[in-house]
Amino acid sequence: MFMITDPTVASAVRDLERDPANKDLPEQFWNDLAIELSDIRYYYIGGMQLSPSYHEARTFAEDAVKSWHERLRQGC
Repeated sequence: MFMITDPTVASAVRDLERDPANKDLPEQFWNDLAIELSDIRYYYIGGMQLSPSYHEARTFAEDAVKSWHERLRQGC
């Protein structure tokens, strides 16, 4: 099970993980995605540390999911 400390990012990823269309993605994918998202979780604007919005986190996670589905279709 993946661990994401930012609740907004965690919500976006869990929503995608629960989608039946994503049931074929391995647990390792979700763990790797959690690590990648935790690495980019915060960004700086004018010296202020901000957390990404749900939409930003969801978009990033959706792109990763699409990429994995494509890899699975190609047999990678």
